[in-house]
Amino acid sequence: MFTSHETTSDFNHFWHSLKELCNKFEIDFQPNYIMSDESKAMFNSIKIHFPAAQCLMCYFHVRMNIRKHKHLIQKEKYKQVM
Repeated sequence: MFTSHETTSDFNHFWHSLKELCNKFEIDFQPNYIMSDESKAMFNSIKIHFPAAQCLMCYFHVRMNIRKHKHLIQKEKYKQVM
């Protein structure tokens, strides 16, 4: 899916379309985990469509956020966290 807005309704459309496609091909699509970036819109949409799925943040975004907020980590602990 390509979107320039990344709203919850955009992601709702994506998940709904994916579930319809899976149903068409008789695929039972009930993920236990879904990995994404830090988008709140995507998170909210996932919880609507797959309430039992656990949302995970991808490794790249975790590292990026640690770097972004490194001022909150003691200098001697930063390397350990990374």
